[in-house]
Amino acid sequence: MRKLCFVSPFAIYGLSLAMIFSGCLSPTAARPVTKTIDGAMAPGAIGIIQSSGLITINGRAAAGTFTLWGDEFVQVSAESRLIFGALGEATISPGACLQLKMQNAKLFASVGKQFFSASLLAGAMQVKLQPATSALVDTADTSLTASQGAYFNVDLKNSHTTIQANKGTILANTHSTRTKPNAEKPVLTKSLKKEAAALTAKKLENLIGNYPVQVPDTILAEASRREQALADLQKRRTTFMSSLTMNTTATFFAAEQKQRNLLLVHNIGAAESLRGVLINGHLSSGREMLWGGEVLEAPPGSGAHLSFSAIGQVVLPSGARAKLTTETVGVTAGAAAATRVLAAQLLSGNLHVKFDPQASGYVRAGDSVIAASRGANFRVEMRDGDGAVEVNQGSVMVIGNWPLLAPPLALNERTGKALLDEHRYQIRPVTLHSSFAVAPGGTKQLQMRVTNERNQAVANVPVLFALKGPGSLGATVFGMSSLEARTNAQGIAVVTYNAAASVSTATVTAAIPGSSATTTTTANVTAQRPPFASWQGGLPAVIVGAAAVGIGVGVWATRRDKLPIKGSGDTIIIP
Repeated sequence: MRKLCFVSPFAIYGLSLAMIFSGCLSPTAARPVTKTIDGAMAPGAIGIIQSSGLITINGRAAAGTFTLWGDEFVQVSAESRLIFGALGEATISPGACLQLKMQNAKLFASVGKQFFSASLLAGAMQVKLQPATSALVDTADTSLTASQGAYFNVDLKNSHTTIQANKGTILANTHSTRTKPNAEKPVLTKSLKKEAAALTAKKLENLIGNYPVQVPDTILAEASRREQALADLQKRRTTFMSSLTMNTTATFFAAEQKQRNLLLVHNIGAAESLRGVLINGHLSSGREMLWGGEVLEAPPGSGAHLSFSAIGQVVLPSGARAKLTTETVGVTAGAAAATRVLAAQLLSGNLHVKFDPQASGYVRAGDSVIAASRGANFRVEMRDGDGAVEVNQGSVMVIGNWPLLAPPLALNERTGKALLDEHRYQIRPVTLHSSFAVAPGGTKQLQMRVTNERNQAVANVPVLFALKGPGSLGATVFGMSSLEARTNAQGIAVVTYNAAASVSTATVTAAIPGSSATTTTTANVTAQRPPFASWQGGLPAVIVGAAAVGIGVGVWATRRDKLPIKGSGDTIIIP
């Protein structure tokens, strides 16, 4: 018996296609978009500025992308872009100058509206607001309010403001104090008062919403008070701006900037933190440029990595607080680059410093100043108001604080005099020579041995080295004329003497603080001579002399022999 098939192949294909299309058209769960401009802004910042030219922020030069925190005076030399996250963005024309503010007045906070606020001091800017954002912009002679989502241009030339509204509603209020001669003050009639109230209500309607019946009296009173305060503020601002000289050559507050317009053109380094770091009290995350003199603090649970060009790296762990900058040492001639060193001040916690092979610097911690040699790697920690050092690589010395470095002296109970005297301690050079020679520009390690009255080596005794004459002491780029070192387990204190570049003579005195034990060594900076055992020295003369002596001895030994040269083997007679 034949079986019947009630479903044709075409029906199966059609059912499959229907299931596929229904799956494609079914709604899916929405996923939040994380790549927004808000994610690129640091916590607490009001926005960022991007420019291909030079930017001047509060008189300090910057370039590229810079974070704005509010109330900064910004001047640009090229077209720049301001991004305010969810509020909108603005384009600033070259040479423009403005002050950026983010206010939350009670009048606007009560209705939960967002708005953008700025003061245009010179030039032009183009503002594009988000649909839920309003704007308040002040110029030298005009205050304007923009409705939500407006798109407009503002141009200030010769103390005259030009406004162009591309989208939305713009309300402008001119508050110039200039009046026509013999002009009479208008009489406020009932109709004029009514029109003024309607204008104020219309302005508030664009900012905070539309009231169905009327604007409450409290809102009108607050708006009137605010307009009066803005007028008073504008008078002060006009007086202040008239005393300034502004131009478009990347100088703002020209009277002060002329003296230091080239000092802060370049940044000294950058700070990086994943969880945020406080820079001058402002929280910043990601990468932030450092210009010198900033106070950085790593909040609990966070940390910061600081990198300085051609100097090295500094790590701030959780809870650390420090002030960092760089200094220039040495004298340069012509276009030669000066040597920069790290100058840090540890305020609390600890920090880890790792210098590049040719870089150095110092850290001030409490009453101690800690100087490090080139390429040093060390950690400084605050303990009871003073600095403690843990050295991983290189040489680290404490300078400029000899009384604090000297150990406590043992005193005689009867006389009160120190027991540390020459009868207990003696100091002398390890080589037992009172002078040494060094080539111009070379270095020499000075080793002094300290012993007690039993001629035994004494460890951990401070030895103060003082240089009199040309040259310097220490392995740092900023050599010193006095330096303290402690004796090791063998009772030897070591310092480095850096000779002058020319032939000269200097003396180095080594003394033990609190004792009269002292010794003086003379450094003779002379032209370097080849050693006697080298081919350039006396070695050839020694070889020639030895050969001459050998020949003389041979001649003397064979003086009676008629045939001093004798053959070996049998005698052969040749006919």
